[in-house]
Amino acid sequence: MTDGHHYGAVERLARTDPAALVESMSGMRSSLLTFAAELLGRHAASDVAVPVLVHLTRHGDAIVREGALRGLRYHVADTRAVAALRAMRDDVVLALRLMATRATT
Repeated sequence: MTDGHHYGAVERLARTDPAALVESMSGMRSSLLTFAAELLGRHAASDVAVPVLVHLTRHGDAIVREGALRGLRYHVADTRAVAALRAMRDDVVLALRLMATRATT
């Protein structure tokens, strides 16, 4: 299966079955996981998306943290999302600190 098929499957799950997407995220490589995180934030309700995305804000790979941040921006009405975004203002990566600051001001 090509990468395009993987990305397409992630997008379909995000739109149709976010809970199944969450289950499939374990073991994804970082580039696909960041895509999944952003789409989960875009398409899933806060009760499904926010706990997963908050967890991913502490991922060891900056690209995954970026995906989590992008996903959390769809949930700024949720205090857990806002707290995680504020915590990302201290990320080791300058670009992520700046994105987190913009998302919470």
